[in-house]
Amino acid sequence: MWVIVFDSLETLHCPHQHISQRKRPAGIRAFLVFLLCALVVGPHSTPTRAEASRPTVYVFLAEGCPVCQFYTLRLRELQQEFGAQVRWVAVFPNRLSTDSSALQFLLTHDLAMQIRLDPELVFCKVYGVTTTPEVVVKDERNRLRYRGRIDDRYYAPGKRRQQVTRHDLLLVLQRILKGEEFTFQQTEAIGCLLNNIP
Repeated sequence: MWVIVFDSLETLHCPHQHISQRKRPAGIRAFLVFLLCALVVGPHSTPTRAEASRPTVYVFLAEGCPVCQFYTLRLRELQQEFGAQVRWVAVFPNRLSTDSSALQFLLTHDLAMQIRLDPELVFCKVYGVTTTPEVVVKDERNRLRYRGRIDDRYYAPGKRRQQVTRHDLLLVLQRILKGEEFTFQQTEAIGCLLNNIP
């Protein structure tokens, strides 16, 4: 496992050159996403000072989970809405996931997130995560504020609403950035159970 830390795009060098040459999304924004996604967070790494001053969203994902694939559009919209105010980390709790496969998933879906591999489910057990996609949110003081679904589009395995009625992750981030105080919140995430991930 290796770690890249950068302060500006000019100082970032991506180690996955074979991926960039084989399949790099077109467009300036996609290329910036390519650079930003080339961060792999080691298991014992600590956030930089700039990262520690922002709320962090840990997004637990599985490359082959159709619900994760469905939610990539919504995650991309949230990243665009909050910009640099929020730190995003994609956690892959799968023994078969690699730096390259995780990066390729983010590139394919145009998501700019740091990467953390969790093959032994250590990170999942710490936060009680059992499903992908599932999110864990910590505020700028490193306090756990939320765990659960992104929104309520899925209300049962394989079943989803035509319209979202509760934007859970959006609301939590808005409250944190406004400086509101509230107790830890939790919802049930619907998706691919960890013990069913190949």
